[in-house]
Amino acid sequence: MGTRHRNAVTPHHNARSADLRVAVRRLYLFARYAGHTTRRARNLYEQQYQMHRFAVQCFPEPVAIIDLGWVTYRNDEYVLDLWGLGSEIARQLFNAEGRTPRPIRRMTTDAGVTYAMLYEEVFDDGLPPEWRLIAQLSTSQVTASFGTVEFFLIDSDKEDLMRSTLQAFAPTLPDASTIAVFDCPAQ
Repeated sequence: MGTRHRNAVTPHHNARSADLRVAVRRLYLFARYAGHTTRRARNLYEQQYQMHRFAVQCFPEPVAIIDLGWVTYRNDEYVLDLWGLGSEIARQLFNAEGRTPRPIRRMTTDAGVTYAMLYEEVFDDGLPPEWRLIAQLSTSQVTASFGTVEFFLIDSDKEDLMRSTLQAFAPTLPDASTIAVFDCPAQ
């Protein structure tokens, strides 16, 4: 038997070295994604949770949305899904007619919806022209599909109440969220 060199690489040494490399990679990934996770969670709080607060605590009326989640959570009012993930009727109508104003109007009228909170950009063919843009909630865009959520008034009889509610809601928003309230010109 020969003598063993002091600096020779042993199987035990290789295993420890591999473990160390795996640990360093995991630490790198953790550090990289931990920052993303907190920013993403904060972004959901700044946009989706604020929409939930408005719909549940401030203006509890039937609402149309395209982003199921927070707005539906513990919401006693009707929530109309205009994307079709949670509504078979919406899915069928949009498959038959596209995301056009006609099926959108039909669904919101049938459901007695008062207002909508949505990303206007996803409706290439537009929204019903009688809907009136009353506010925009702006946040950073990290996790959310878009940085701005448009609030549309559908039931014009609720305009004064919705406007005053939006104005009272504005100062309660987190620093990274802002809401602009607009005049709704008569149609």
